[in-house]
Amino acid sequence: MKKSGWIGPFLFIVVLACSNPTPPTTTDSPATTIAAPPTTAGSTTSSATLQPAPWISAPPLATDEVPVLAAEWGEAENRDSCAALAPSGGVAGATPRPANFSGGWAVAWDAPDGPGMSADGTFCEDCGRSAVGVAGAGVAVVESDVRAFPNVIEWDDGSLVGYGVEGSVAGAVDDAATTGGDSATQLAFLSVAGQNCLYNVWSRRSETELLDVIGRLRFVEGLGAPSG
Repeated sequence: MKKSGWIGPFLFIVVLACSNPTPPTTTDSPATTIAAPPTTAGSTTSSATLQPAPWISAPPLATDEVPVLAAEWGEAENRDSCAALAPSGGVAGATPRPANFSGGWAVAWDAPDGPGMSADGTFCEDCGRSAVGVAGAGVAVVESDVRAFPNVIEWDDGSLVGYGVEGSVAGAVDDAATTGGDSATQLAFLSVAGQNCLYNVWSRRSETELLDVIGRLRFVEGLGAPSG
């Protein structure tokens, strides 16, 4: 796919450890499979050919399904402009915990092993820490930042996501606080219709997992979910 030049600031993910993590939760909600990207970076497609966004085509999660997220979102500065999103069913075999995202909210899932990020901010090949994460950053979304990624998926309500290997956007520089320069972390910038924050989703393990998590993202009742 065509790569676009980097436009705008690049957000660095800094995930901090938290004691007493909450066990992972599971639900029976079906996953939404994301097909191959219908657009390349910077292109446009008729809305008639686009599909509904995953969080629109499925009911919201109950608050008690995502207690870690509910606590984090409840203290976030951007609650009025950044509804909570969480993957239905969580992340298999991983434990959710609060994560640090300035001005916003974030949840990271720690796996028992595999690629991750150490507490000191360096990439680890087998610590499993921060293997997956979802965050609502404390900054307004800028569409050009989303479209700067080499892959872009659009939905029929105007939502879109740009994703790729972290640092793959032209002009972006890996930083020790994010990847240690050694990680193949898959990062996505997500713009959700009706929300005014830049959502981040990441997997330090694979693009397949990243797209699976995005396809299972749902609003949460009582945490900014749109009515109706």
